[in-house]
Amino acid sequence: MPEPAKWLAADDPGNPFGVPLLNLMLTQEYVATTQDPANAQRAVSWMQSVGDELDVRKAMAAPAIDCALTFPAAAILPDGIVYAPPSMDQKWVLAWRHGQLIAARSWTGEVEAVAEARHEGASLRVERLHLVESSMLRLGEPSQTFEWLIRCHALGEKLPFPVDEQGASVLQDMPLQAFSGFGKVIFCAARTWAPPAATRPLRSDGRLIRAAQRGDLAALSSAVEAGESVDAQGTHDGYTALHWAVARGDRAMLERLLSLGAKATSIDDRGGTSLMIAVVYRAPLEVLEVVRAAAPALAAAANSDGFTALHAAAEVNNAQAVPWLLSSGLPLEVRTKHGHTALHIACALGHVEAARALLDAGADRNASSPGGTPREVALAEGKPQTAALFE
Repeated sequence: MPEPAKWLAADDPGNPFGVPLLNLMLTQEYVATTQDPANAQRAVSWMQSVGDELDVRKAMAAPAIDCALTFPAAAILPDGIVYAPPSMDQKWVLAWRHGQLIAARSWTGEVEAVAEARHEGASLRVERLHLVESSMLRLGEPSQTFEWLIRCHALGEKLPFPVDEQGASVLQDMPLQAFSGFGKVIFCAARTWAPPAATRPLRSDGRLIRAAQRGDLAALSSAVEAGESVDAQGTHDGYTALHWAVARGDRAMLERLLSLGAKATSIDDRGGTSLMIAVVYRAPLEVLEVVRAAAPALAAAANSDGFTALHAAAEVNNAQAVPWLLSSGLPLEVRTKHGHTALHIACALGHVEAARALLDAGADRNASSPGGTPREVALAEGKPQTAALFE
């Protein structure tokens, strides 16, 4: 039986939040298991769902709680999953459906909270919250705990769980309750909670995104007919359906999306283009050809770190893409914001095939960088196999 959780003082060197914290880091030491195959299957199934199976009736029967929460959000949220747990160690699934933000237990699918929300420009405003009586979200003021749930799951933030005095006592005496309720997402709790405003937008994976992920052309058509935007950004790095099509190397899906008006020029959250994504996921050259035809300028585009598709090819050792990219007019010696050429990157990672392809194309063997020449970088990173290419 774990000992009671300890409080950290506001000025403790291990406390970055500036308020007294209940240390719940023991949650990071546990792995969730179950003897019920149905629960295990359901817990990891949400990445294929759009949330239709979530039954909100029990939660909606609970008295409404007035609140005033605002989340940044995509202008249009397709009905779908806002957060799908990547493993059984995350205990919640979140969905958006018919103007409701829904929070359910990922193992059972039981809905515990429903927030009535509406769009206001680039924000989603929650004014009423329904919460079942037995929910662990009642360990604190409900609107605060619900906000924490959304921000620490859907938005990927790391914040203290906001508890009231009774909730603090429960978690202090039985810290395993924290893991039972919130898995590895919870790591500390605080009685006072005043986080800065969220900046990352809420997004959802609706039917169109799911269709692109599965390569289901019929489902794609149905989603478009139902009014979903072909350029809606989903929960994974802001990928659109077109991004998923190129990541899967699915030419038929890609061409169908382009015919429906999808933008080949859409970028993900890190500034990655559809061409970079195709290179990273090793899409066939015929898919790269379709992307180039749809948006010729993408070949020379760079993301927020100055990475081009050529740097991406070096990073994932996609040697086949190197000559194709160079034939598209991409400069061989283009540099990232940190001053690295594609050859520097391939050598640093020990990617022999990509480095050889770049050298065969005439890459500068003596190009300088903050870490030295490509050979010096390879040696510094402990990659003798790429350093040997220069001998």
